[in-house]
Amino acid sequence: MDTKTVPLAYVARGAVLVLACSVAAVHWWRSPSSVVVIVLAVLAAAIWAALGATTLSNAVWEGMLSQDLTWYAHRRPEGPAVSDEPRSKDTEFLVGQMRTVEERVQDFLRETDMTHISLAVTGGWLGLWHEAASIRSGTSGHIDLGYFWLWPDRSTVLPYTLEHELAHLHRNDARTRLAITTVRTALIVLCAGFLPLSHAALALVALAAIGSGYRWWVELACDRAAALHCGRDVAIETWKQDLADARQVPLIRRMLSAALALRSHPPMMLRLWWARCTPAPAGGNPR
Repeated sequence: MDTKTVPLAYVARGAVLVLACSVAAVHWWRSPSSVVVIVLAVLAAAIWAALGATTLSNAVWEGMLSQDLTWYAHRRPEGPAVSDEPRSKDTEFLVGQMRTVEERVQDFLRETDMTHISLAVTGGWLGLWHEAASIRSGTSGHIDLGYFWLWPDRSTVLPYTLEHELAHLHRNDARTRLAITTVRTALIVLCAGFLPLSHAALALVALAAIGSGYRWWVELACDRAAALHCGRDVAIETWKQDLADARQVPLIRRMLSAALALRSHPPMMLRLWWARCTPAPAGGNPR
């Protein structure tokens, strides 16, 4: 699960970085007033929270626009430009998969307190072809699904991928993460203002590790929710396919991508093991 990359996100990071570096510089020169450090920490947290909330709202709004540009364009290919041409088998399959997604999303809306979820197909000129991401602000949300998940050979694992993103929306992980990162922002400024440089660096490393651990836990929690909804066999098959795809990537590139992904997502082998630990339904055949 990732928020949309919008300028406000960089503004928030930049503002916090400037405040933290300024406090650290003052601390290195002479001990700053405790009141000043606390005020700056609160200010940094307030900036982060305000810009973060705006970022989430903008991301959902942008999701609605991308739905018009992508999902509806494929979902309703019977427009004037192609009205005289029969649909290809690939197009029929794609539209069928999209209908399935829409039906599940409508069921999800009836089951939860959410009122609207927009959908977008990514790949090509908009987003990544293998993307699966979601965002929520208030009672509205958005889900990006790459073409990859709508292909015929992914039809059996599409429900698991969709349920994983719906689990993020149901848990409102975007709001929780914003709250946690807001507290972390205040702690960063406090560490810069009160701790020696070496100790502050260690504290920041610890905060980063805790943040990554939390994101791992969130992903595994949504994996479990998706596996319980779709069945353990579907969850296992999903990660087996992902591992098989990953092995087709050159080793150096695969290792680099895996290392970078560890900041926010647990390794696929761990997720496969976690899927195997999902309770099997009564009378099921565990693998």
